[in-house]
Amino acid sequence: MKKKETLPIGSFDICLSNRCNLACRYCYFDSINRGAPQFLDFAAVKKAVDAYVSLVSVRGIDKISVAGGEPFLDFPLLLKIAKYIRRSCGPRTEIEVFTNGTLATPEKMRRLLRYTGKIVISLDGRKASNDLNRVFLKGRDSVFEAVMNNLRGLTAAERLKVCASMTVTAATAGGLCANIRFLRGLGLGEVQINVNLLERWSREDLDRLRVSARALRAYYGELAAAELRSFEGFRFGLEYILLKWDETLKESGVFKEISVAPDGRFYPCGLVSTYGPQKREFAIGTLEKGFDRRRLRSLRAAAVRAMLAADRGIGLLEYIPNPMLLYFETRLKGEDLREVFANARRVFKVFYDELSVFLRLERFFDILSSDPLVGDFSHEPPFRSGKGLRSLAVAMGEPGRPAAKACACGKGWVGFPGLAQRRRAADLLLYSPGGNKELRLRSERPSEEFELTGSAAVYAALKARALGGKLKVKVELPPGGVTSSSRT
Repeated sequence: MKKKETLPIGSFDICLSNRCNLACRYCYFDSINRGAPQFLDFAAVKKAVDAYVSLVSVRGIDKISVAGGEPFLDFPLLLKIAKYIRRSCGPRTEIEVFTNGTLATPEKMRRLLRYTGKIVISLDGRKASNDLNRVFLKGRDSVFEAVMNNLRGLTAAERLKVCASMTVTAATAGGLCANIRFLRGLGLGEVQINVNLLERWSREDLDRLRVSARALRAYYGELAAAELRSFEGFRFGLEYILLKWDETLKESGVFKEISVAPDGRFYPCGLVSTYGPQKREFAIGTLEKGFDRRRLRSLRAAAVRAMLAADRGIGLLEYIPNPMLLYFETRLKGEDLREVFANARRVFKVFYDELSVFLRLERFFDILSSDPLVGDFSHEPPFRSGKGLRSLAVAMGEPGRPAAKACACGKGWVGFPGLAQRRRAADLLLYSPGGNKELRLRSERPSEEFELTGSAAVYAALKARALGGKLKVKVELPPGGVTSSSRT
């Protein structure tokens, strides 16, 4: 029997309805509260989840997200869906629920968190920033106060399972650092940073963003010095600035995220599912017929060609390896792709100029924490040196073999060939008797081996700090390269 082909699509987004109790001014959900109400019932969601699992296999699932409109409008349905996904996909699959937080009472969140790993609440920071754009569909009450009332009812341990998703607009850019300080002060487990890219950012807007990003850099530096004792559970939230997908345009023939919409059709991502009838030209299947694999590949190929052409002379792809979400939003809104790419590049350049070191560090954390052979700081070397090792050189590559590459599934990392081997070498040095030590990471192909080298360096530095030792990490490059080093 011929083995069934599965596709490397890591994330699945379920859009339950086109109804919400808010009317946020920047909402990308084009069809929200417009036209006839559309809802997916449990039977439809079950069919969609089963089709997705069949398409990718349980082992290929990174994350399943449930959103609305507002999913807490029908909490019994939401809870039933969460239970089914957990039962169908097993304990390792990440389940996220996106909500505006106004209907998410503490008791409802507690019940939901038994099955989901995380609840993501849209919250833009302090009251003035949040309520500038996030408003109720009916009435003039404060959205900020409604959300805060619900968060106050959670224990400290429960708040660690809640993520704040903040959207930065030109009007709120000047408060970026202050808003992140506020959100982290709530004791939430994570703060995700998103940027409104379809509004046009003026030079004055970008100047305000840069000043606030510099303040954020100083704040993150303080956090890194004071709080980083491991790579587990610490997030800067910057990877969302990359619009989710870490693959480059050439790395896959299919999309990394697909979605089911309230109309019962499948689309390339959750953003497309939120639009009105104009989205149907991007449909990649239906609940009745399943997924159209040929359509999946041809639609992505057309998108890649359009993005590569639009980026000539602009350089957005230097900052975002795969701006697929931006591409579809531009197509659906009838915007000029080159103008949107140019505007987006100006915004991203500010973030990269000021915060790229933390973005790279967060990427290394993702690789380290999710690699099944690395995973945490509990490992000890399988054998120890009887002598006190003072210095150890470790090659980052093997002659004649391609450079190791992280195996990514959506946003989650599921392994990095050779990383565990380098971790064991670092542990051999760190656990040996003696005082100051030096780890030399030799990289013959620095551009190709960047992530392996960086992940190994971060692991060794943080592990040395955890063990209370002093370590000098030195990256040695081929002749003509620049050798760098750092101390812990």
